[in-house]
Amino acid sequence: MTHATQTLFTERSRSRLLALCTHLGGRDAAEDLVQETLLEAWRQAHKLTDPVGGDAWLAAIARNVWRRWLRTGHRQAQVQAAAKQAAEVVEGDAATMELDRLELADVLDSALQLLPPVTREVLVRRFVDGTSHAEIATRLGLSADAVSMRISRGKLILQRALESHEPELLSAMGLAPAAVSWRRTRLACPICGTTAVDVRASSVPPVISFRCTGCVPDGTVPSSVFALDNPTWAELLDGMVRPSALLRRASRFMHDYFNGADVLACTRCAAPVQLTSYERHEAFAPHRRGVFTECHACGEVASVSAAGRALGVPAVQAFQRVHRRMALTQVSELERGGVDALALTWRAPANDAHIDVLLTLDRLQPLDIPSAA
Repeated sequence: MTHATQTLFTERSRSRLLALCTHLGGRDAAEDLVQETLLEAWRQAHKLTDPVGGDAWLAAIARNVWRRWLRTGHRQAQVQAAAKQAAEVVEGDAATMELDRLELADVLDSALQLLPPVTREVLVRRFVDGTSHAEIATRLGLSADAVSMRISRGKLILQRALESHEPELLSAMGLAPAAVSWRRTRLACPICGTTAVDVRASSVPPVISFRCTGCVPDGTVPSSVFALDNPTWAELLDGMVRPSALLRRASRFMHDYFNGADVLACTRCAAPVQLTSYERHEAFAPHRRGVFTECHACGEVASVSAAGRALGVPAVQAFQRVHRRMALTQVSELERGGVDALALTWRAPANDAHIDVLLTLDRLQPLDIPSAA
């Protein structure tokens, strides 16, 4: 065993691996996945020479082990059962299908992999194991409403996955394929305050995107993008449907994540990443400045603009809940107590109420707790 590999078998590394395997396969299978991953790592020890990339290397092995597990052993019986009950899952009639059962099982297997872990487990327990809503709620520590919501959301994601993978299969099930396109929401853009935000959810890769055609008329630049194959975003946004709630939770997370520390943990692989500031002179004023992290282990980038950073401040979120329609009316640079700062002002057109936010110019950290007027 090389020195680089020895560093992987620490308690800290094993804890990270257990968290990843729990996210991928659920609590029941996590320990088995961990053991198989560590065994595979030991067999491939000669391939790792740099301990810096050890966590990412171990995570890659874990994902390969998980994919094999999905197609064989314990999971194969569930996949075959899912194929038999495909009509119930996607509300089609399996008896009328002219597709080979093994092909159907493989497609459903791929589609199930796209679901967030909790949602996947709920669907499998309901439609494969035949578990009741009440039993699922008790077993997973969820409310009955949460179980129903995850079932509905899971079926929608599954349908979109089938649309992306096999349009012919979807047609055979009696479901009309629909192109993945932008959908207008009832949520007013918190930057321009006039245009409704658009949302798009794609399955391959699983990504939720938001845009405002009032701020960017050609619609080519999304305002927010959340990759659901990132375990942090998958867990954080699992089961959420309403765009307003999803964006509030994401904003709050970004506020807590970019909390002033110079070194953070990568949202995908938990490797240490450096906080960096950026300034783009050609960008729209609220998004000209921002902060980001880039992971050299897995390549994940997390970023937030000045406007996005301010929208995560709890006082601003409280203001937004009271004033459903608000607009960012002013962005300016100033000095406050000897510190270079960025001032952002939101106003509610209905009653001219406003809230001011001060962020440090270099790291976009809140200077004080804003108050609404």
